[in-house]
Amino acid sequence: MNLRSLTRRQWLSLSMAGASQIVLTSPVGARVRRQPQKTAWGVQLYTVREQIAGDAAATLQSLARIGYTELEILQPTLAVVAPLAKQFGLSIVAAHLDRPTATGEGLATFITQSKAHGLRYLVVPFVPPAERPTDRIIVKWRDQGV
Repeated sequence: MNLRSLTRRQWLSLSMAGASQIVLTSPVGARVRRQPQKTAWGVQLYTVREQIAGDAAATLQSLARIGYTELEILQPTLAVVAPLAKQFGLSIVAAHLDRPTATGEGLATFITQSKAHGLRYLVVPFVPPAERPTDRIIVKWRDQGV
């Protein structure tokens, strides 16, 4: 192979292949290969809302068995899902707010409940354009610890 006739793309490709080979065969590369990467798989419970309504315990147990570790719940299900999630080793990381709460009604109470269960995110899935909050609601949320 004549190095002078390589295109830029070919040169970059060969350089990356060589660099990858060096890293993969080095002691650092061996250490990286020995450490498995843990991926946290999550599921939005909206996708199984009918099953949750029918038998929440069996549904969450099945989700845990197939490898899910994180949940995104629907706000009204927090009281039912939270103790079951803990029982099956699942973490609730987010909740979809219903419309009244998203616009301020009972927001402080739900924030307190969410924090108690370790939720990191609150999601407003949709607010019709005519009902979208102004900057005041953002300030209100900030003042309540969101």
